[in-house]
Amino acid sequence: MTRNLASTMGRFLVLLALSSSAILAQTVAVSAAVLVGGWVAGPPMAGTRDSHTVTVLKDGRVLVVGGGAEIYDPTANRWSQAGTPLMARTSATATLLTGGRVLVVAGIVGEHSVINAEIYDPTRNTWTAAASMAGRRYAHTATLLADGRVLVAGGTRTTVTLDSAELYDPKTDAWSAAASLPAPRTGHTATLLPDGRVLVAGGTNGSGVLATAAIYDPAANKWAPGPSMTMPRRGSLSTRLRDGRILVVGGLEFPGPAQVAAEIFDPKTESWSPAGQATQPLVRDGFAMTVLKDGRVLICGGAGPPPLAIGATAGYIYDPQRDRWSASAYMRQGRVDHSASLLPNGRVLVAGGRDAFVNGTPLNTTEIFDVSTVTNTPATTEATTAQLTSATPGVSLAGGRLPLQQVAWLVAGAMVAGGVLILAVVLFATTLRRFRRL
Repeated sequence: MTRNLASTMGRFLVLLALSSSAILAQTVAVSAAVLVGGWVAGPPMAGTRDSHTVTVLKDGRVLVVGGGAEIYDPTANRWSQAGTPLMARTSATATLLTGGRVLVVAGIVGEHSVINAEIYDPTRNTWTAAASMAGRRYAHTATLLADGRVLVAGGTRTTVTLDSAELYDPKTDAWSAAASLPAPRTGHTATLLPDGRVLVAGGTNGSGVLATAAIYDPAANKWAPGPSMTMPRRGSLSTRLRDGRILVVGGLEFPGPAQVAAEIFDPKTESWSPAGQATQPLVRDGFAMTVLKDGRVLICGGAGPPPLAIGATAGYIYDPQRDRWSASAYMRQGRVDHSASLLPNGRVLVAGGRDAFVNGTPLNTTEIFDVSTVTNTPATTEATTAQLTSATPGVSLAGGRLPLQQVAWLVAGAMVAGGVLILAVVLFATTLRRFRRL
């Protein structure tokens, strides 16, 4: 009887090991046959920029604001000082106004949120004070409306999550109250719809992460509940695609293969659906996103899952027409909370950020992505623990490089599989001892 039990348990352990390995291999399968585009180093900024705002001006230059201000000139391929902002703020918003000036609103100065706003004039390279808001806030959103006004919604004041919203009119340099959000939220996204309404989605209400959405109608100055997203999200990024749909990416608390990394809102049907579900990447927080000239969307960098949380070099491109994600070439530097801006020539400028999500070092480096560059890569392969090294955020893999997020999930999967096997062995040994005593 003991032998039969031992044989049965042995077969069980073998099957458990094989199934665990299969699950692990499925989780970390990496397709590296084609990597889109290539990266080259850009000129460094004068100062480090971390969680900054970025605005592409009407003449194609790029304004970066955060603890100071600099402008990148893509024609000369160089940075220069963009005047002197009146306040050194973080967690603010910057909005390109219809006339070409840039409105910077609220945020944190020192350790406190502020109500102040200021305007940058690129033709004069000067900053001037704008009218102050009624209430201070940070982690809010600012959206340029079709009539030229700016809607500022939600955010945080000290520890209070806000439902208030305000409207700025650049013609009169005055703020007015907008209708309050249906519920408080901060860390959300806000995107202008083709019909002039504004979609607000996700964020947190201070106690939990939200999947809910709301739609603002500026003509009626009213909010209406919108359909909820598939997944709760905070700190996600959103952008409007060429066909008018809205792409929302990331912001997941515990991203993994079973979750929806990206989804699309269709304003015609007012419904959400997964974006490229069969090919979705693993993305978390702190990545950057921009729409390319051909309508595809580039996302790059971001933090790996804890406890690693170091900046990733991986990037992905979403093709709305094919509803498919593809891997892009790896950045030269792993980054978190950086920016990505489309240049007039179709290339993308990535600037600043940190090298890790927690206690990371702020960066002044930049790099430029060219989607037309061909990157030679190996054929599709599957990762095993023997193939991994920990030299860089993009870990070597059979001649290619495995993205940091995949490495982190591999380590986590290995720990889970190992823990299951150890528990099974202990249970088997205990049972076997008991039967030997009979």
